[in-house]
Amino acid sequence: MIPFKDSFFLDFCAGINVANFPLNKKTSNKNHLKIINDLVTNSINNTDPIFTLSTPSNSLLFMEAGDVLFNSKDENFKVDYKNKTTKEIFNELYNLCHYPEIKFLNFEHGSEEFTFDFYIDFLENQKYEVYKVESIDKDLDFYRDYYVNYYDPLPDGHDKDFFQSTIDTYGYLHGYYIKASKQK
Repeated sequence: MIPFKDSFFLDFCAGINVANFPLNKKTSNKNHLKIINDLVTNSINNTDPIFTLSTPSNSLLFMEAGDVLFNSKDENFKVDYKNKTTKEIFNELYNLCHYPEIKFLNFEHGSEEFTFDFYIDFLENQKYEVYKVESIDKDLDFYRDYYVNYYDPLPDGHDKDFFQSTIDTYGYLHGYYIKASKQK
């Protein structure tokens, strides 16, 4: 039985605000997850979704752009995008993502057990609400300290001017929460 997912948090600004890999040991620890949950709960309770995502296939693929590209340590391994059906390709990518039998090469990270290049999963619903997740307190020091404390392995991270530039461009954005819509 495949476990279906009913929600996802996409941490958009970590990719902008973090100096490099590897992430520090506080990433995804209990305190970090509590802050993320508080940010998400605040967004759901105090804002409307920015759009509704329709997923009639009950599946979702997260990737950068174009074909699903990833680097395998096995130079002979390839996904056959031309001769397989969409369902066959999806199932192959799902197995690579969740039950890999190959080793991966990840940019600036030593992990070989999984890939950072894509994520694929089956979904519980066919409609999802997408929420913008921002800082509860619109404060430069909180925003900077959050990324330096929970993501950046460098002791001092970026300076305040760097984070002010991010805020000027994106606001106090952290990411997006994709939440299953209530089925009618």
